[in-house]
Amino acid sequence: MANVAETTLREIPQSPAAEGALLGSMMLDETCVDDVMEILSAEDFYRDEHRLIFEAIQTARRKAPGHVNGVIVRQKLEDTGQMEAIGGLEYLRRVIESVPGPSAWASYAQTVREKSARRKVIAEAGKMLNMAYGTEPLETITGTAGEALSQICDLDQQRSEPATMFDALSAAYASIDREARYALDAGPVLSERIRGFVGGQMVVIAARPSHGKTSLALHLCMEGLRHRESTSGLFVSFEMEVEDMAKRMLSYESRVPYERMDKQFISKDDYGKIVDVMGYLNECYDIRFQTGNGNPYSVAAAARKLHRKKPLSFVVVDYIQRMYCPGKWGSRNDEISRVSNLLKNLALELNVPVIVLSQLNRGVESREDKHPRMSDLRESGTIEQDADIILGVVRPQVYDHKLLDDTMDIEVLKHRNGKCGMMSAMFDGPCMRVFRVAQENELWTEPAEQTA
Repeated sequence: MANVAETTLREIPQSPAAEGALLGSMMLDETCVDDVMEILSAEDFYRDEHRLIFEAIQTARRKAPGHVNGVIVRQKLEDTGQMEAIGGLEYLRRVIESVPGPSAWASYAQTVREKSARRKVIAEAGKMLNMAYGTEPLETITGTAGEALSQICDLDQQRSEPATMFDALSAAYASIDREARYALDAGPVLSERIRGFVGGQMVVIAARPSHGKTSLALHLCMEGLRHRESTSGLFVSFEMEVEDMAKRMLSYESRVPYERMDKQFISKDDYGKIVDVMGYLNECYDIRFQTGNGNPYSVAAAARKLHRKKPLSFVVVDYIQRMYCPGKWGSRNDEISRVSNLLKNLALELNVPVIVLSQLNRGVESREDKHPRMSDLRESGTIEQDADIILGVVRPQVYDHKLLDDTMDIEVLKHRNGKCGMMSAMFDGPCMRVFRVAQENELWTEPAEQTA
């Protein structure tokens, strides 16, 4: 542990000279003030007196644009009673006189920014060290570390200059071209209304138990990647073992009912179909399966690892109410809100669609109209805020056994970039399949009021 001890004795990254020279440059050449304020905040300065001076410059800039100099900054510090806190007028004078040349402000700003980023890394490393000495699960530690470092690395993007019209239009054109090649096709059931899913989207499939959430997710995975080359995905389940997920895929593709596989009532003909399908699935689909204890940091770590080796086309999480977030939370709603935030951040970080399955609350059962509403999402309103698309699923036959056809009503409850509405598909429960009904029998209704 000698290295740890040595680390704690090292000097914290800082450059008082660069901080002073930068502040002096801002008071001598006000033309650089806006540029510095764009990339730095008061927290980026190590010394307290420098933070106070920077805040005084910010205040002066906001209240009197175009008028920032040493005299005005001195007045602001005296008005707020902070002149003594910075070391008095003499220290303010030394800061201004310490500037070798205000034209080098960009170099000073870069040094201040770099030292600040290094301190943030050290602070996060300290948190990780405390967690490592504690009782937190390893996946929580590594997941928290990955998220923290990712946020620090994103500082350049967060503080970038506003985009020009040309840059914005170029990005929009590239996005249009990219969305024409969706990361994941929506499959034949949804393709009439949702062409596909793009990177960064969080897609929620919500239903009561036994209404086909997992089957619809499986449909999106199987049909979305069909006929595509060099694609991969991650399917995470907190309800099933790996072999159960694989059996569902075999049943879906071979049309051999899942129940026969589960109870081993398989004929010779069924065996032949399964063997044929196994070869096809192994050759054409690169889908990885993971089970776990519901820790979102573990999910994120697995997804990042796979994505580095081969870019993922999607991540499926089945389902969010089985997840937990380490730490102390005021309520289950707060905990699920954090889980939802982490899954949305994962979609943005990896630039892949993350499909999240969610339970609906029991309020649906007490209504005459069993079709889902966004307010039916269990335990968190944050889910509907984070989601780009929400699909509410209900099978009418579950409530009315007299119905001959087992249909699945899929309602687009939210579509950030499209229309809401409902369509109907057929559900083949024994084989875990969802498929379109004949075109003339398809039902699509526009909502009275779009909820997006």
